[in-house]
Amino acid sequence: MEIIKIILVTGLAAMTILSGIFKLSGNKKLAETMATIGVAQYMPLLGIAEIVFALLFLYPPTRSIGFILLICYFSGALATDLSHKRAVTAPLVFLILLFTTAYINNPGLLF
Repeated sequence: MEIIKIILVTGLAAMTILSGIFKLSGNKKLAETMATIGVAQYMPLLGIAEIVFALLFLYPPTRSIGFILLICYFSGALATDLSHKRAVTAPLVFLILLFTTAYINNPGLLF
């Protein structure tokens, strides 16, 4: 069970960090998508936020605050996608994985 916990936390953090790196690298397709939403100028800030929040979630003593910050971040992404009538798959998948991982690691965190 401990191995599953490590895989879930590391996998979720890695996906989030990779997403942040794409935002920092100025990926052309991602920049176009962000421009249609109206947040292209905030891409570097969003990328840094994703990386920092994922690192907080990855480090066990700060996992709770990282969990809260990631929930806020992906909930905002979900709300933005809903308001622009875009597919909500990506933020929804991240939120489901985040809650699942947090529950498996510490059921008391959610209740």
